[in-house]
Amino acid sequence: MALTDADVFYWWAVDQDFHFRKLAIARLSVLQGWKLARHEYLSLNSAGRASVLQASIQYGTGGYRSRNRDTHDRDLDALRQSLSHATVRTDWARAKLYIALTYESTKQFSLAREHFDAIVVNQCTDDDLIWQAKWGSARCIERLYPEGDARVVESFVALQKLNATRAEPLLALSRHAQALGSLDAAVTLAREARHCRVPTIFQTSMYDHAAYTWYREAMLVDAYLSRQRRGDRFRARSHAELALTHLTLPDEQRSRLITLANQA
Repeated sequence: MALTDADVFYWWAVDQDFHFRKLAIARLSVLQGWKLARHEYLSLNSAGRASVLQASIQYGTGGYRSRNRDTHDRDLDALRQSLSHATVRTDWARAKLYIALTYESTKQFSLAREHFDAIVVNQCTDDDLIWQAKWGSARCIERLYPEGDARVVESFVALQKLNATRAEPLLALSRHAQALGSLDAAVTLAREARHCRVPTIFQTSMYDHAAYTWYREAMLVDAYLSRQRRGDRFRARSHAELALTHLTLPDEQRSRLITLANQA
């Protein structure tokens, strides 16, 4: 399908605080000059059907519009059209995934979780879509329940067992282990996440770029400083300096790591 400037795209984008990822929309012209992240996008054709394409595009801190109630409703209407026309199970699951992401982006976590879970219940045959749905459900559970809650931990444990090559669940488990006072486990999980390679376009449609760069270094710094064993302060300072020297960091995180490096 030929792409034009009139096409509408839905994709993951990093929030201004670099902490969350959410669904966003832009015209094709907005995509020029972006760097550092890959996204999947969905194009709507004249019949209202959705055609999903994967692409390596570039990421920048601007270029996506803010959501409001009107744009949110239009996004859902477009995705529901795709859902109603879907004749193949994977097409239905993909449209369902984007609806769930749209709800998640506006903090409607219970609704989002229902749609994520529906993909799993309906036994989609696409392994990556199943993983994305379970990851989305785990994120929603994390927002619906207190830090360290058993339901939150169990959801990320199941996610890690489903695909042991992904850093995202390991870092979530490290964060919750630290909150529960399991400091050895927090360090071990953060260290395991450092060995995870960035997924290729053939392995996944979406991933958290920060989990494979600065965020896992920051998590390891936090875990070492919390544990405070012999040598941990030196290790924390080394990882903080590594991140500060070699990785692109959001300003808030750069300031935080500078402070932690000085403390260590």
